[in-house]
Amino acid sequence: MCIEEGGEWDSHLFAAVLGLNNKIHGVTRYSRFEMMYGRSPPTLSLDDEPEEDVIVDDNWANPAMQIEFLNRRSEALADVYAQASRNILKGQKKQRVGYAKRQDNK
Repeated sequence: MCIEEGGEWDSHLFAAVLGLNNKIHGVTRYSRFEMMYGRSPPTLSLDDEPEEDVIVDDNWANPAMQIEFLNRRSEALADVYAQASRNILKGQKKQRVGYAKRQDNK
């Protein structure tokens, strides 16, 4: 793509980073965005309604809303990390079994 476009590679960085951060990892089964923020990435469509778990500016001034939001986000991250850890352990077990089978076949 960059060869065809000439020296304008930097104009494609946003799309490349967006793609990498939203790609679901094969072992954790979560995207980098989900691992970082504990939720699915927002859509880029202007027609979509705002997400339920997003603080609107008016609510952000309320300390109780801030605490509630941060607690929900913290719980969501803990859930994502726990599930990702389980997925990693499953992947490691699968690799160990496959390795053992290959060693037995030698």
